[in-house]
Amino acid sequence: MENDKIRFQLQDGIAVITMDHQKNLNAVDEPMIDALMEKLDECDQDEKVRVIVLRGEGKAFSAGGDISYFKKQIQESGRVTLDTMITKSGQLIGKMKRLKKMIIGCVNGPAAGAGAVLAYACDFTFCSDRSKFLHSFVNLGLVPDFGGVYLMSRIIGINETLRLCALGEGLSAAEAEKLGLVYKVTSAEALEEEVQAFAKRLAAGPTIAYENLKKQLYEANFTGYEAFLRECEVPTEISCTDSEDFQEAVKAFIAKQPIVFRGK
Repeated sequence: MENDKIRFQLQDGIAVITMDHQKNLNAVDEPMIDALMEKLDECDQDEKVRVIVLRGEGKAFSAGGDISYFKKQIQESGRVTLDTMITKSGQLIGKMKRLKKMIIGCVNGPAAGAGAVLAYACDFTFCSDRSKFLHSFVNLGLVPDFGGVYLMSRIIGINETLRLCALGEGLSAAEAEKLGLVYKVTSAEALEEEVQAFAKRLAAGPTIAYENLKKQLYEANFTGYEAFLRECEVPTEISCTDSEDFQEAVKAFIAKQPIVFRGK
């Protein structure tokens, strides 16, 4: 399935999935998640696909959560409800880590919130020196979804994950590379060429060995992931989205007013 938010191309064993909803900077909503999961499943089963590239079209890789979707919900019902999307978001990241095929992230600009976690979930992530990674969940009174805490704490440790997510701090491309959250930083002009060359290298490599390496890494590091989603991430995220703090923060953000958290 393709929809109006993603594009797909397959050439010489390299599948390119492009998030292309530029009017909201490729922000992630439920239809985007559904489309990505279905296309990843198709690529995993297609013998012609040897490697996958995930990229964003336009000025950003992904702006994270879709504020326009939040605004529409508030206009229709007076509050934001994200229960189904929260569940699916964690499943998308789990699928990426379980996938038989290697996934290369191609980050051409800002990656915020869920967009940053999508970038980190790729097996190898390239980004331009103009890229920034923003961990802004807390600024709306939320905790990370998309398996963000589980994934990030395994890459950079508990203390760095706490710092970034509790303070809503961002990272430059160079800082993300130093922490190991991305594989390589290139110039903006060279990014697509570098990704294509690396994709060709993996496409020509031992894909059965890659498949089994990913399986080993998943078993070594992610066997508790599904339980984490079910027992921790989903309930804690729903607790936050049901709070007055979150509902009022979204309204204030849309109205471009200061956000005041009251602990309710």
